[in-house]
Amino acid sequence: MLAVRVRSSGAALAADARILAPGDVLKARKIATGAHVVVTQHGRPLFAGTAWPSFALPADVVSLPALLAAPAQLADGHTIELEALQVAKHDCPVAQTLHAAITPLGADEAELLRELLQTVLLHMLVDIGVALLGSTLQLTFQGQTYRAELVAADDDAPLTQPGTLVLVTRHTRLALASSAAPEPESLVDARAYSALGGLDAQIAAIRTLVELPLTQPALFAHYGLPTPRGVLLYGPPGTGKTSLARTVAASLKAHVLTINGPELSSTFHGETESKLRAVFERAATHERAIIVIDEIDALAPRRDSSAAVQTEGAGEVERRVVATLLTLLDGMNTTTSGRVVVIAATNRPNALDPALRRPGRLDREIEIGVPDRDARLAILQVLLRPVPHTLSTDDLDAIAARTHGYVGADLAALVREAGMAAIARRVHALDAGMARLSLTPTDADPERVAPADFVHAQAIVRPSAMREVFVETPKVSWSDIADNGEQTGPDGETIPSVQRQIRECVEWPLKYAHTFQRLGIDAPKGALLYGPPGCSKTMTAKALAKESGLNFLAIRGPELVSKYVGESERAIREMFRRARAAAPAILFFDELDAISGVRSHDTSSAANDRIVASLLTEMDGIDTDNHVIVIAATNRPDCIDPALLRPGRMDRLVYVGPPNVEARRKILTLRTQKMAIAGDVDLHVIAELADGCSGAEMVSICQEAGMLAMNEDMECQEIAARHFETAARTMRRRITPQMLEEYARWRRIRT
Repeated sequence: MLAVRVRSSGAALAADARILAPGDVLKARKIATGAHVVVTQHGRPLFAGTAWPSFALPADVVSLPALLAAPAQLADGHTIELEALQVAKHDCPVAQTLHAAITPLGADEAELLRELLQTVLLHMLVDIGVALLGSTLQLTFQGQTYRAELVAADDDAPLTQPGTLVLVTRHTRLALASSAAPEPESLVDARAYSALGGLDAQIAAIRTLVELPLTQPALFAHYGLPTPRGVLLYGPPGTGKTSLARTVAASLKAHVLTINGPELSSTFHGETESKLRAVFERAATHERAIIVIDEIDALAPRRDSSAAVQTEGAGEVERRVVATLLTLLDGMNTTTSGRVVVIAATNRPNALDPALRRPGRLDREIEIGVPDRDARLAILQVLLRPVPHTLSTDDLDAIAARTHGYVGADLAALVREAGMAAIARRVHALDAGMARLSLTPTDADPERVAPADFVHAQAIVRPSAMREVFVETPKVSWSDIADNGEQTGPDGETIPSVQRQIRECVEWPLKYAHTFQRLGIDAPKGALLYGPPGCSKTMTAKALAKESGLNFLAIRGPELVSKYVGESERAIREMFRRARAAAPAILFFDELDAISGVRSHDTSSAANDRIVASLLTEMDGIDTDNHVIVIAATNRPDCIDPALLRPGRMDRLVYVGPPNVEARRKILTLRTQKMAIAGDVDLHVIAELADGCSGAEMVSICQEAGMLAMNEDMECQEIAARHFETAARTMRRRITPQMLEEYARWRRIRT
């Protein structure tokens, strides 16, 4: 068997019509140079041609012209066989008249066009020298691709049997039969889009830009508009950019040429540009073609340096490739007449050369973003079609609701892990050996995927946008935090509890979004937790993340500070970008005062001023529809720039003060649940003795009481009340009245 290599049509029709093969291949099959051969596949004749030797082809590779290979649906890598044709009068009659049907060619076409097509086709057939009835040839004339089916021939008697071989000479006449083009509706198979879920808006946009130019180019010509040349799909990894591009190609009866960005790279000078030109030339030989360029940022990077995308600019080779691609895109309308459309995909749109993204090259940019709840539900429904499961509609709604930030690839991994859990459950239930593990039709009750399997899978599969950030899922709940509850202020006003204030800021915009919309108010964008050290500000944020089920990104202020100019600002932009990609999410800044100090006119604080400016810009850029909430914690609110604390940025300023006696007793109760304490320990008395202690100091009292008991007797079985009382009396109060007065003064100024 011989491997096929299809070559595009060139200017010389004679060269394109020849079947090129290595000399050893022709010699082994006893085929002389210029002899007529028949190309067969699995014993079925496809077409006939003239064989010529080639010294540039590898062994067992045959180069076929696109005008013969394309109608026979042969592509690179397919296998065929060559058979020599013995030319004799009784074997191969000479056709006096050859009848061909050309598509598309209507009966009302201009007579001049018919005569020109007849001349071009006859020249091709004479150059080939032999014709196989029933085969089809493809020819391109004046920017239009036509297909000519050889239907019959006249010798001494009419010949109409498909597979009959006839010789074509200069005395052969050609008769054309008209064949109208098929209806445009038959060129599109919309069923291919059923394999995609959650991309309805993107599918509608790309169908308008790709299907109409390929199936109804007359509409653009009627309005005098140039056809779109290309579409750029961009978005985070795993959202379905490549799948959408391939689905669009599959839905059209068009030839598809796929380019993966790095595969055209070559170490030889000019070879990459030559490969790129060959792809566009091959696409131009087809009636309709789609060129899919995946990871186009690797093929056409920015030619200049850019600090925004951390690139130093492309090298000399990359610049030539970019220039070649720009030239090919500019020449598409003149060489292909709108019959070729380019679909490019990338997850780094800013790394592309700007000249590539202007209208007239990649005309439209379509974002394939992180799916929302409805889109996730549609994706899950598509993924679960072939999966036996017991999930109801409510179960699917619940899974879609709690998979915040999951893209299509993440949901596919989630379904796979859930299926693996069901398989593992089935394996453990089998008593036999490995021979009984296969699922057969005799299984009376096959194990189905249950909702519990998805709960198990979600603990394994994390959202793609969160994998770049080290995030430990908080294990703190509201019951683990002792809240002071509602209190009465100095002016007699009722101060809500910290939990209530912070939950209103985060949970209400998600649970009661329709109420916010009905009342015409915007959801809060952020909240600042401030107060003395050790009063559960960080624990409150973690409990909020766990109880609300949102993605949680924790950033400690000093982690963003860098000695390099611009790195701190870039880190802030990157954290907000990741939060928006994983929305709805909580972006928690611990020790906010470390990166948002008060700006001044002193040049020595220029680095801090730039960080504050970046933080203010990102806070202003948060859209309420993204559901990204910024929660910050600090024990130095006076050091934070006032511009950050205005409404619209930090909408809520929540004071987290020292615990009162009831909160201290609850802290002791929670901490002593796993401790061995004596029966005479009265936690209420200990809580009163610990007046003025913070939550962290209350935990330290329990630790210190245990150490005192061990100092008395290393073999002790329990901790007595005297140990707790001693620890409570000797515990150093780090929260002083002066500190509380400072917080009260700052609170009065801000309110």
